[in-house]
Amino acid sequence: RVSLYRTSGLIFMKSDGSQRNLWGSPGSVKDLGFQCWSKCLDLSSSCSHTEIYSLFRSREVLDTIPDDIQYNNTSLTIRWKDGKECSYDLLQLRRKCPCAQCRGGHGPVANRQTDSIQQIRLVSWKKVGRYALQLTFSDNHDLGIYTYDLLRKGCEEGTGYIPPDERN
Repeated sequence: RVSLYRTSGLIFMKSDGSQRNLWGSPGSVKDLGFQCWSKCLDLSSSCSHTEIYSLFRSREVLDTIPDDIQYNNTSLTIRWKDGKECSYDLLQLRRKCPCAQCRGGHGPVANRQTDSIQQIRLVSWKKVGRYALQLTFSDNHDLGIYTYDLLRKGCEEGTGYIPPDERN
């Protein structure tokens, strides 16, 4: 049997491609009129695929969607949709910029060109689609695309942001 966490929502995706966010306890899910919900949560029975396409915990989605983004002179702070708040050092973000120029080219091993940067401020940020942030720094550099997945992973691991080619 799959257990529901009261602090976690569920998303039902119906076979017609529509989806519904379901928040709260199992009772409130049932109240929304999804007759198949209890069968889907019971692994011994199966749902009709015409009624429900897939069921998964929204935590897997919400932990990489920003709810609020703020910055000051030294840090960028992201509050994720699941409520977790993470703070990132601006100097580390700039030094670890994932763009080819900062990495020293397109080779498989980074030859960092940013280690000598001693001070930096964030001038602005903008979302890139539904997966990343583009940061504009006080040195007018704005080529780095910082994915939500790696920002969150760095927060969870306590390492801050680390580009994919520099991760162990």
